[in-house]
Amino acid sequence: IFFGSIPDKSKLKNFYDTDKKYAFFLERERESRPHMGRWWTFEEIEHLASAHGFKTKHLHQDSLLYTSHYRFDVLFEKC
Repeated sequence: IFFGSIPDKSKLKNFYDTDKKYAFFLERERESRPHMGRWWTFEEIEHLASAHGFKTKHLHQDSLLYTSHYRFDVLFEKC
């Protein structure tokens, strides 16, 4: 199963790349109204997959994609 364009928690500040943008992110989080949904680490995805009998492959997005600086893809394979 392919999951694409997952917001990468380790690259959050690549997207919210100014003080103003990051302050907006923090405010929305405090209000429990995320701007872009949940940001994930690969390890979180890997843990969820493993708990359901899948192994994972971390895929970097093609650098030509405008989202590649803050998102990643994952491939789940049944163990």
